[in-house]
Parts: sequence; C-alpha cells; structure tokens
Amino acid sequence: MFDQTSKKYADKIAIIFEDEKVSYRQLKEQVDLLAGAWKEMGLKKGERIGLMLANHPDYIISYYAAQALGVTVVQINPMYTPRELLQIVNDSKISSIVGDTVSKKTIQEVNHLYPFRYLFGSQTEPIGDCEFKSLDELIPFSTPLESPEAINVHDDIAVIQYTGGTTGKMKGAMLTHYNLLANVVQSYSMYGDNMVKGEE
Repeated sequence: MFDQTSKKYADKIAIIFEDEKVSYRQLKEQVDLLAGAWKEMGLKKGERIGLMLANHPDYIISYYAAQALGVTVVQINPMYTPRELLQIVNDSKISSIVGDTVSKKTIQEVNHLYPFRYLFGSQTEPIGDCEFKSLDELIPFSTPLESPEAINVHDDIAVIQYTGGTTGKMKGAMLTHYNLLANVVQSYSMYGDNMVKGEE
C-alpha cells in the first residue's frame, strides 16, 4: 500500500513536521535507503526492532523500512521507565532499538542489563555501549533496497503492540500484516465518505 501510494501521489505532501514538508516521493526514497542500510547490516525477516521515538518523521521512516524487510516493529512509548522498557525487551526479544533524545537515558540504563545488537539514534548522540548508528548518517549514504522481503500477510507479524498494563503486566498484542490492512479497510469504511484521496 505504501509503494502504491508513493507512486500515485509522489508529489503530494506525506508529512508536515514543524516547518518541514516531505513528499511521498521523498519519504519513499528515505525508507528505501534506510531499509537498504539495515539489510546490509544483517537485519533479517522475523527479528524484532523497537521504535522508542517521540513524534518525528524518523519514526515513520523507521517503521516502513522495518516493514519492507519483514522485521517486526515493537512500538515503545518514549516516556516509559527503564523497568517498563526492560519488561518489553525481555518479553519480545528485541534485537535492536531506535531511540531519540527523549528515550536516550532510559535505553542507556537498560543497555547495561539487556544486550541490544544495534542501537540506532534519531536526532541524538551515541546511546549505550553497543554499536551505535545515527539515522542521519545511515540514510544519506546507503544503497536503496531494491525490493521488499516476501511476506505471508496472514501469518507474519508486522507489529507487536503492548497494552498499557494498568491492571497487571503489559501484554504484547501480535498483529499480522493482514490485521493492519483490515484496520485500514475498517477505517475507510467508517470515514471514507468524508475523505478526498490525495488531499488528506
């Protein structure tokens, strides 16, 4: 769906962040570059990557880059405490994590207890003790991914979304690619009459 949208609405605005506007073409280029870099580094289909980012275009780029590789995204609130993050990483067996200035200190604390393979940074200096790569350095100097990883939409897990854990331990809801597609279809069924494609 992202590939189709980026072709159909290439010059339309995909993201507005502060004073920056990013077209679908630009977004797709950045996603392919990051996915290509991660593939070169050895990230493989089925492994899990944590996204512990505040609202920023790097979240969207990282999310779609992971999906292109068949890597499962574990979404993590950047305001979580070390205890909460440690619970999630131990449960989901995250191999790598993308953090930012908001989550940096928490990731550093957890990194002493949990061995991340890679730490990726958005808008931040090095995080933790293991190998660190800045997205600002990876994206412009990588070879774009040529084609996305083949996936089984009904069986392959796209996202693990943890519940709030207000009445006990957080639980990871495992969402397939088809689950996410179904959610898009449901949303369009509810709100489609109020939308103008390409103008939203």
